[in-house]
Amino acid sequence: MKTTSHFLGITLNNKLFLGLFNSLQKYLNENNIENAIELQNINNLHITLYYFGEKIDSKTLLKVKDDLLKLNKIIFPIYIDKFNFFEKERQIYLGYLSPSKNKKIKEINSKLKSNYISDVPDNDYSRYIPHVTLFKIRDFDLYQKHSEKILKIINFNLKKIKINDSFKEINLYAVDSSFSPEKQVVVY
Repeated sequence: MKTTSHFLGITLNNKLFLGLFNSLQKYLNENNIENAIELQNINNLHITLYYFGEKIDSKTLLKVKDDLLKLNKIIFPIYIDKFNFFEKERQIYLGYLSPSKNKKIKEINSKLKSNYISDVPDNDYSRYIPHVTLFKIRDFDLYQKHSEKILKIINFNLKKIKINDSFKEINLYAVDSSFSPEKQVVVY
């Protein structure tokens, strides 16, 4: 794996999302639209807290390890209960899940942004939205033809997901963006 970036993220209990991913994959296969939507790898479900670049110096890495020990003592529930889209140039391109109660996640993000210095542009968003990437839209026109049925699958499964705490732990991930979907591996 060639590491292209790192991030601190909240790892989620991927077992809670199996029904959703299986239902979506089945629908994509049955309707021959696997190329329209790229599902996130279910083994890498997370909420990104803070981005780092390709390399992390040893001093910062020691600080990250120390922060992970502290952060993983702060256990709090995360209930994923919403679905939404990110837009680029007024067109949706990424479907995501999120918790409506996310104050604690936003506080952690804010603290990390003040404790670390990174020149990664992904940390410069105007408003932090804690989210779990569900899929990227690769063919918007084809997706549009199936959007209602896909949303029904998501909403049906969200009813089951939202009643369970999905928090597992907070980790440092390494990313290889040369794959699609990206390879993401827990480092610590």
